[in-house]
Amino acid sequence: ATLNLADRVVGIAECTCTPDAFAAIPVVAGYEGVDLERLVALEPDLVFVGGSGFTPADAIAAMRAANITVVTIDPKGVEGVYRTMRLIGDAVGGSTPAAQLVASVRADMARLVALIPAGARPKVFYEIDATSTIYGLAPDDYAAELIRLAGGEPVTSGSPGVYEIALEKLVAAAPEVIVLGGHLRHLYPQVQEAVQGHIHRAMPATRSQVWVTAPGLGGDSTLLGAAEVAFEGLLSDP
Repeated sequence: ATLNLADRVVGIAECTCTPDAFAAIPVVAGYEGVDLERLVALEPDLVFVGGSGFTPADAIAAMRAANITVVTIDPKGVEGVYRTMRLIGDAVGGSTPAAQLVASVRADMARLVALIPAGARPKVFYEIDATSTIYGLAPDDYAAELIRLAGGEPVTSGSPGVYEIALEKLVAAAPEVIVLGGHLRHLYPQVQEAVQGHIHRAMPATRSQVWVTAPGLGGDSTLLGAAEVAFEGLLSDP
């Protein structure tokens, strides 16, 4: 909304964090790849693609062969997110509002981080998807840094750029907070008691309680929910 892009977006990638405003927009990419025929048919002037292999190299080459301008976004860490926000603004002719948005978010983040009390850092696992394989956060993902800034310790794959984590490794890490950020967040309210029971049996005996929750910010910003969980005490009682 800040960059006035809502009525200019013609296609999106499948994602559990899709804003509600984009719900009716055609999906042209997903975890299985890019539907190039459908994408090209939409005649976009500009396509943002994911770095670190999220958008296949052959798909990017095909877009460029179709004379489509391609911009790669690949934020690493919170500062990387700020740079990406400015990059998107520059690419769509909204440099000034993008810079203003970055300044506003940076100020809000600094204010909240300054309020974090010293003390124990709860282990937080953020689930991105668990349809067949468990995907959480890579240690260099910006959401992992948000959790650290908020006073938590993220449970990650341990390898930069790698989001898959083995169940055994997750259990051994003994997270105290599990945030369901993928499709499971929609099902959790209906199966909450059963999920809690399974998790408590799977976690080490020394762990007296594991808190399982869905991102409080809902579909508009799934990943930001990870930070919201850690900041919840401050947000409810600043």
